[in-house]
Parts: sequence; structure tokens; C-alpha cells
Amino acid sequence: MKLEHRRRGGVPLITLAGLAAVLLLMKENDPSAAPAPAAAGSSEIPDLSTALEIHAVVEWRIAVTWNPEYDWNRGSGVVISEDGRLFVSQYQDRSILAINASGETVREIGRAGEGPGEFSFLSSIGLLGDTLVASDRNLWRVSFFDTAGKLLETRRWFADMTPQYGLEGGLSLFPAPPTAFLGNGLALVLPNMALPMLDPQSAGVQSSGFRVPLLTIDDEGRVLDTLAWDEHYGSILSIERGGRVFSVGVPFQPRTFTRIMPSGGGVVIAKEGDPAEPTVSVARVGPSGDTLFARSYRYAPVPLTDDLVQGALFRAQVLPPGIEDAPPGIAFEGSLRDSGLLPATLPALTGLAVGQDESIWLRREEPEGETVAWTVLDGMGRMRGFVSLPDGQRVVAARGAVMVAVEEDELGRVTLVRYLVPAPGG
Repeated sequence: MKLEHRRRGGVPLITLAGLAAVLLLMKENDPSAAPAPAAAGSSEIPDLSTALEIHAVVEWRIAVTWNPEYDWNRGSGVVISEDGRLFVSQYQDRSILAINASGETVREIGRAGEGPGEFSFLSSIGLLGDTLVASDRNLWRVSFFDTAGKLLETRRWFADMTPQYGLEGGLSLFPAPPTAFLGNGLALVLPNMALPMLDPQSAGVQSSGFRVPLLTIDDEGRVLDTLAWDEHYGSILSIERGGRVFSVGVPFQPRTFTRIMPSGGGVVIAKEGDPAEPTVSVARVGPSGDTLFARSYRYAPVPLTDDLVQGALFRAQVLPPGIEDAPPGIAFEGSLRDSGLLPATLPALTGLAVGQDESIWLRREEPEGETVAWTVLDGMGRMRGFVSLPDGQRVVAARGAVMVAVEEDELGRVTLVRYLVPAPGG
């Protein structure tokens, strides 16, 4: 896909004092200068089951209010300062929470609106040194604050591209502000998008798939290149009962996860490798588009049992227990098996997170239980160990010895959990 772009005139370069120096420092510390590890094709393929356990300790928990469906999708929603403070974007409230290292909310930064320091659609946040950066996808601009909440600058800054229509899967793309900032001084943009709607009245299986480019732009918004692709594929199964159509997303399908590194170090892509092996594939693309590492990791497949299928349908509220004849009732399970879309084993991966320290966190799907293992890799793909978390939690930020997870209960209440994560063996 070719993306058209043009130069805008009259847009000032960023005037935030010290930002250029911060970006230069990030570039000098770019791990692309480090020697590469052994190639993925070598005979030594690491096994995820051999990782050592890292015993993480809960430091505190705090309830927060926002919609997890919109936060943390691809850009950062939680960032950790060097001294351990948290900054947390709140999509619904259009503000940023500042939480100190003791778990106390000390201030809210920003509010709903279109004026300086206000947000219409708070899409991602990040830290450049001690400067807090927030992007607004509706207003096509970036706001810069100090960590005390004082507004330093607001500027229009977005991928200057003509809208792209009718792409793969019916996807349409539109300009958007930076999602993150790279160590080479460029910005990374995930374009705004519009997706085609599937027919809610069509019985059977409907599948869709599309790829969204992660674009690098300069200070004037000129699109320079596509650094990586954010891939999305899935299927919906619909059945007709009593003149009504009921639908459910087909569970247990393999996914490709793409996450932007909040350190400015590029993009991480993780997916299931060769099912015959079986392996997990993890790659990191650096700020300049070079592959810093591409590695495979063995894992032990877990059979997909009837109980796991029924549990997924129950959580989707389409398989009421003990009411087999209720629409759509037990019919969904048979229709899923007839579709041929259910794999024989659980997916290799069900989650990916990347820390500000460039740590990479892989969530392996397991049989239903109280805990799930997150394997931790360093920024060059070497295994550091694994952390066991409650099944309902997912990692959203990490920096040094601090890791933050989010959990949502059955009523939709959201809690941030801060962990102390010692070095392996500590």
C-alpha cells in the first residue's frame, strides 16, 4: 500500500526546551548499537517452560475509572517516571491521573474540552525525560506538561496524509497525531481508522482482517515510512433461533500482537510460530526499520477441552448453564465445532506488553486457573524469567523493579495493581 503525503507550510518546530536533547540522548542509548544475540534459526531454541520464576510482590492497589476497551490498545496508557510515580490516562474523564509511589492520587492533569491543556479524545501518553506528552486523536495535536501538571506547550502535530479508502478488509485510514516518540527523533503514528460493519442479521461465519501501518513522521508531519504493521484478524459466528440472529466472536483463534515500545526503541511483534513445532515468534523492529532481533521460543501446547470451549461461551453469555434449549443455548457449541475454526490447542499467546525499560512480557494461554504466567524477555529477546499473576490481570507498564497490572471485575470495576519485581533469583 502506498501512502500519499504532502508537505505543510508554516508549522513551527517544537519549542519545548530540552526536548531535542532528550531525543538525542535516547538515540545515543538506542540498543540497536548493541551486538545482536544468536540468530533465531540456530539449533538452540529457548523453551518458555525453562524460565525461572520471579516472585513479584504487591505494593498497593487503587481503583480507577475509565473504559478499558479504549485505553491501552496500542499506545501507552500508563507510564512510570524515574522516581516511581505513575501517570494514567483516563479515556472517559479526558484527563491524566498522577499517582505517587505510595499509591496516592496527587492531581488530575487536563480535562474535557478543546482549549490549551484540554482533551477531546485522549489517545496515548508518554514521558520524554521529565516531560509528560499526551496525544489527542480528535484534535490532531500533542500537549506537553511538566510532571507537576503545568502545561508547557500545545501544538498541532499529525501525520500529514491524504485519507486512504477501501484498503484491505474495507479499512479506511485518516490522519492522526503521534502515538509515541522514537529514539531517532521521529514520531510514530497509528492512523485513525474506520472499519466496515459486519451484517448482524447474517447467519453463519463472517471473517474479517486488516493491517494498519505504523507510520514514522518528522517534525512537520511528513510521512517518511511504514515502520511495522498492526494486524487484526477474526471471525464471528451467528446462528438463527426463533426468528432472531445471535452472534459470538469465535474464541481461541491465534492472534498477532503489535506493541510500541514506550522507550522510543521501536516496535515488538509477537505471534504463534510454526504450529508443527510448536513455537512462539517474537521480533523487534528498531526506530530506523532494522530488525534488532527475531527469535523463536518453544512452548508446551495445551489441548482445547470441551470445558474450555463451554467456559468461553458462558463468559460470552451465550451458553446459559442448565438451559440447553434457550436461544441460542447449546447450539453455539455444535456450530462452532462444525465451523472448523476451533483449534486443537489453546493459542500460543493471549497478551503482550512492553515496558519503558524495554522488557517484553508474553502471556501464555493456559487451562482455567487462578494464575497465569507472564514470561519476561529483555529488550533483545533473552529470557529473564516469568511472573505469575491472577488470571484476571494484565500487564500494562513496567520500569526497572516496578510493574503495573490492571484488573477488571465482573461488574466492570477497574483496579490498578503496582508490583515490586526483583531481579530473577532475587
